[in-house]
Amino acid sequence: MLGDCRRAQHSGRVERSYIEGERGIGKSSLASLVREVADRDLRMLTVHVHLGGAKTLDEMARRVFKGLAESSQNRPWYAKLAGALGKHLRSVGLFGTRVEFHASREELTNLWQNLGTELRGLLGLLQGDREGVLLILDDINGLADTREFADWLKSFVDGAATSGEPLPLHLVLVSLPERRQQLVDHNPSLNRVFSIVEVQPLSDEDTRQYLLGALRSVDVQVDEEALRLILRFSGGYPAILQEIGDAAFERTEGDRVGVVEAAEGVVDAAQAIGRKYIKPEVLDAIQSSKYRSILGRVASLTVGESFSRQEVLSQLDDAEQKVFDNFVRRMRELDVLVQNDRGSYRFKNELNRLYYMLAARAQELPTRQERERG
Repeated sequence: MLGDCRRAQHSGRVERSYIEGERGIGKSSLASLVREVADRDLRMLTVHVHLGGAKTLDEMARRVFKGLAESSQNRPWYAKLAGALGKHLRSVGLFGTRVEFHASREELTNLWQNLGTELRGLLGLLQGDREGVLLILDDINGLADTREFADWLKSFVDGAATSGEPLPLHLVLVSLPERRQQLVDHNPSLNRVFSIVEVQPLSDEDTRQYLLGALRSVDVQVDEEALRLILRFSGGYPAILQEIGDAAFERTEGDRVGVVEAAEGVVDAAQAIGRKYIKPEVLDAIQSSKYRSILGRVASLTVGESFSRQEVLSQLDDAEQKVFDNFVRRMRELDVLVQNDRGSYRFKNELNRLYYMLAARAQELPTRQERERG
């Protein structure tokens, strides 16, 4: 992706990338890393815009230009940029450390309709300070569901390509795979516009090195058994790894994470992940001990693959078997499970599957008192 940034700088054309992957897989972290290097090493004007909750292009435009101002605060070129944005900027907060961007609906509409022209103008003002723009549009869930956004994307890319004026811009979108498919459904031409960067779970070795490095940075070591426990439950997902690692660290009183602290971290992480990533109606549905047990059993069996009714029934006791069909029906209603063409099922989201496995296994882990007695 940094190669795309360099190509945009050298060619004066708009490069387009799309980072996609499951929830919690590290898409935003990858985008943030690219932004950091593009700012530091390539001297690009960079902005990482989080669009969660945004449903209109007007709101997108407001957040983009607010982000441009915020990311340039305390930088040598800020006065030039603030001068260009003029009356729309206002410092807020006790010490004026935050920026708000205010514009009328008509002004916001003009900004997204002429985004290429506006960015080109800013680069002209910052000539000598910044060389090109990296614009990251993250968490586009609300916008991806609108034809207006899909049509604007295609129009923006086509307009930049045919304007005859250079625009050294790397445009990066970040979302779940199904959101990209929504955009393509609205405007099939978008299927050819972006180069896809699919983020996969970390390998065991990468996960190990990531965790060891994070603990080393705070002068903490980890026992091998504790390390294996954390790696097994993280599934290569940075979001889960961070939750378990943070929780285990908080449980550690000295400078070494043992298996007791790791086990307690798994339990704490399961609760935290449930609050952050699992829909409340799903959490309500699995208050049933039978449903929770079945869900944990299925999550442990599948490991990202589909499963058949008979495969799961063979692993359940009589009481669980009696409610299994009702369980599947309810989980499909809640969009936890989806049915494949041949009657098998799979988890719609791998992060959710890992959570259900984590929550089920967490109940089986021995407590600190049991460990100390054993």
